[in-house]
Amino acid sequence: RRMLHVRRRGLGHSPVKLAHVVSWSSLKGYYDNAPLNDFRTGAARRAAEYGYELEDFLVDGVTMSPMRLAGILRARGVPGVLLSPSEQLAASLDASAPAPRPELDFIAYATIGYTVTLPRVSRAVPDHAGAMQLACKRLRSRGYQRIGLALSTNMHQRVHGRWLAGWVCAQTNPFDAPRPLITPSLDKTGPFDRWLAREKPDVIVTSDWGGVCPHLRRLGLRAPDDIGLVDL
Repeated sequence: RRMLHVRRRGLGHSPVKLAHVVSWSSLKGYYDNAPLNDFRTGAARRAAEYGYELEDFLVDGVTMSPMRLAGILRARGVPGVLLSPSEQLAASLDASAPAPRPELDFIAYATIGYTVTLPRVSRAVPDHAGAMQLACKRLRSRGYQRIGLALSTNMHQRVHGRWLAGWVCAQTNPFDAPRPLITPSLDKTGPFDRWLAREKPDVIVTSDWGGVCPHLRRLGLRAPDDIGLVDL
């Protein structure tokens, strides 16, 4: 019902602000992340189709709390809130905490990804498993056989293990495939070097281009000449 109210407003009215709530240490840190920047750009474009504009609100737990934000949204009569992916794995941005606030019932909430656990709202999530399977299919069409997966524990948890699930389903022979590297930090040389020497992938699929590339340069490996590299 809330989302229907937002959609029915339609075009032909003066722009009304929708809140884009960023739960991050800083707005600059958030927008330095290219995929998150893309999320915001796409959301703003979609909002404009219905005559709305997005306004950023940073919830950092210091200068802005969820309770303070709730008061601002209520005072401004903001009809809708987009909760961005959070820097924390399981973030609570429940503007009605610690008790239900009936005066906030008019607000329509939505979020992107899995990281915001409260409030329980509609969410849009990429098909991580399907994207991984598609990547593996295209890599095989280019002649790669040993598709290695390297993820930080943080990113593995942020997507609820769906990249790993897609990778497992894409293996033609799971018992002969390179074992995935899921490590607390891809920056550390020891775990990466041991994994690369032991599993011998001919291509690495990762979500951390900036973490893997320095290892390859350090080892004198060029991508894609010596080893393939895919950034999810």
